[in-house]
Amino acid sequence: MESIPSGSSTKHASEFRGAAILGFLENYESVKLSVADPEVHQVIIVLVFGLLVCFASRKTNRTPLLDRQQTEQLKGLAIFLVILGHLWVHVSDNQPLLVLGGDGVTIFLMLSGFGLAVSSGNRCPDARTFAVRRLMRVMMPYWLATAVILALDAILLGHLLSPVDLTLTLLGVNISDATRHLDYARWFVTSILLWYVLFYLAMFLKDKAGLDPLVWLFSFGLALYLFNHYVYSFAYQELAFPAGCALARYRDEITNRFERSRGRWVLGAVILLAGGILYQALMPLVYPKLWPMLFFRFSFQAASIALTAGLIILFGQLGTLGRHSRVLALLGTLSYELFLLHGPLLIKYNPVFGRLPTAFLSLGFLLLLGIVLGLSAGLHRALRRASG
Repeated sequence: MESIPSGSSTKHASEFRGAAILGFLENYESVKLSVADPEVHQVIIVLVFGLLVCFASRKTNRTPLLDRQQTEQLKGLAIFLVILGHLWVHVSDNQPLLVLGGDGVTIFLMLSGFGLAVSSGNRCPDARTFAVRRLMRVMMPYWLATAVILALDAILLGHLLSPVDLTLTLLGVNISDATRHLDYARWFVTSILLWYVLFYLAMFLKDKAGLDPLVWLFSFGLALYLFNHYVYSFAYQELAFPAGCALARYRDEITNRFERSRGRWVLGAVILLAGGILYQALMPLVYPKLWPMLFFRFSFQAASIALTAGLIILFGQLGTLGRHSRVLALLGTLSYELFLLHGPLLIKYNPVFGRLPTAFLSLGFLLLLGIVLGLSAGLHRALRRASG
């Protein structure tokens, strides 16, 4: 995943009172963890995670391509990639060749666009109902997580937001260094809220003026891409949400074609995955000499969308075979809570890494993932009870 500028991270680190008070928390905003063999640790983490996914798989009823069960599995994989990517981008002083955190974000955005377009159908949703649903699904968990993070920042870091930044972040507008440093992932909330507004506007224009919403959404995405590149960068993966909406429009046609020739589609998925991974692994090595920055970012997005398309097809094939992993399902169900909570525990007040030698980084990461998973489950249950 793309790195957020460090901004006031040195100040945060110097004010880290929790290390003196509690004696076991570590802060990696300014001083990074020295990791000698990131490739080895990444292989171990991915291998253990893959084994857990496989051992927790079971036979279920066969499901069609892009069934809800499959999208939950994809979200589970996506959040794992995001958290692992943040380990290398924000904690370690050394990175492996391939970091796929940004691809996890692409999966989330594509599935968000897909789900919203499927649920809305061809009609503009009622404005009040649309807003209330977004409030309950996105903002309620966000506000609760924000309250916890603000309290911990005040106690452990001695850090308080200005009234302006506090107001903006409570509204979901995280465009300053101070707000984005709260958990290093809340730029995504700003991005998804913007896409909800743009989606509603595109559907409104369709109903009122007969304009194609996909044309508007991709136009918005390109405009946002140029804005982020030339004016002020506050979001990434600008074309993934429109791509998910396009996937929803052609879902039936894609599903029918997939059912008629699944072998060819699976082969195509393998090619897309291999091509996307190879491109993202090799391009940074040659980019400074060959590619201007604007095209470089655009091509990376295209490769990430292609990789996501390959994963959708492969998970669709597993669904048609009746295979389902309870590990991925659990992570997918808790993916939003995991997204909101993992950053502070991983980066700002880490309770695990300081207790283990660096040689056991992979073990420490899996332990921390378990801790965040437990807290996310608690948050998820609390929100369900509160909503009745």
